[in-house]
Amino acid sequence: MVSINRTADRSWRSDGRPGVQFAVLRLHGAEGATLISRFRSGIAGGQHTHPAGEELLVLEGECEVNGVRLCARRANGMNWWR
Repeated sequence: MVSINRTADRSWRSDGRPGVQFAVLRLHGAEGATLISRFRSGIAGGQHTHPAGEELLVLEGECEVNGVRLCARRANGMNWWR
């Protein structure tokens, strides 16, 4: 099954913290959902857990998770992750 999610159709919501927003990409019934989040520069996500795990893909900027620095960079017009 292919799930198409257009940026223009996306509805961003606050998670209650200033500078943090999310949008639902796909609902998984009782198992949860796939979300895309955006954080204003300097915002901390805070310690938390997820019953079924969590995947993290940095599309722009950088962040630190459990002491590991993750960043996205652009080269030749494309995003590359390191």
